[in-house]
Amino acid sequence: MITNFFFYLVIFLFSFGQLGRVSLEHGLINFYVYEIFLVMFFINLFFKFKFKPLISFFKTEKTLFVFFAWTILTYFISLFYFTGTENLIALLYLLKIIFYGAFYLYLSSYLKHNKGGETVLRRGVIIFAVFTALSSGVQYLFYPDLRNLIYSGWDPHLNRLFGVFFDTSLAAAIYGLVFLYFYKRKKIIFSVIFITLFILTFSRSAYVMLLFTILFDIFRKKNIKFGILILILFFAIFAFVPKRFGIGVDLTRTFSVSSRVADYQKAILIWQKSPVIGHGYNHIQFIKEKMNLLGRSSDLPFHSEASFSSSYMIVLVTTGIVGIILFLLSLKKIILDNKKSFIYVMFICLLSLVDNIILHPFILFLMGVIILSDN
Repeated sequence: MITNFFFYLVIFLFSFGQLGRVSLEHGLINFYVYEIFLVMFFINLFFKFKFKPLISFFKTEKTLFVFFAWTILTYFISLFYFTGTENLIALLYLLKIIFYGAFYLYLSSYLKHNKGGETVLRRGVIIFAVFTALSSGVQYLFYPDLRNLIYSGWDPHLNRLFGVFFDTSLAAAIYGLVFLYFYKRKKIIFSVIFITLFILTFSRSAYVMLLFTILFDIFRKKNIKFGILILILFFAIFAFVPKRFGIGVDLTRTFSVSSRVADYQKAILIWQKSPVIGHGYNHIQFIKEKMNLLGRSSDLPFHSEASFSSSYMIVLVTTGIVGIILFLLSLKKIILDNKKSFIYVMFICLLSLVDNIILHPFILFLMGVIILSDN
């Protein structure tokens, strides 16, 4: 009962998104309130299962284990090129990624040893879906302009749905994941709600990746009739949703494309300085400073400075060519070995090509919960 209570509490706090964000050291250190209780939840699971989930992981997922080991190794190699404070901040990023991976393993063990575990997780997804739909509707109707938060480092999304996540790409990824969850269950009402929320982000890359995922699912002869219905609904809803003024809702806009290209060029330039082992996870912001490649002209925080517009670029820059190969091999094995989670992982992997999605803590947590609740 205590374990279930902690999980529901984590889901509730997770539903607050960026509203639960706590920033320290001028935004260099960030965590979320839900993560405090997530750690407590994890500790509870650790005392139950000890090291068994980790031992099992080592035996069955050697490629992913080697990737994490390589990531840790490259971090320690890079220590000599940065200050103590920079290394400490980078270590917190690294520990967070490792923590979410370990959390998934222990949550999986929890399900195996608790018959009602999947029901708890499914209820958690429903709770999150309801809170997210309500908060997103409130944001779109009463707070459609994020320009007043430019000073704190957020992009000025205007007349687009960003919900409590303050970023349209991240919001689209979350709406897309929840939509796919209900799409697989052929829950038409929830599917329509979340495909509508997804469309209102006006994220073109997310549109393409989700449509591709659904089409691929149809070609796999999964949900054929329902998939075709959803595709028809997608285009019908898009035709009728309001397109308010602003460049963000213009699907022919070119600014975001050119900015991404410039970001990729910057990533390649940094990677070339250490192509084999990278610069260590996650020293990106600090290496940008050393190379005078920061995208801002003042001391104002900018949340994308510690990343690039592609999760794969982040892995390449921080762990080198060896790291990205191990990362891709790990994703390939995950996709091929888990048929039930195929469309979730595929959608997120595709979207991560054009934004930092798969490494974001919100996605790591939500995708883990959704995948395990769907097994």
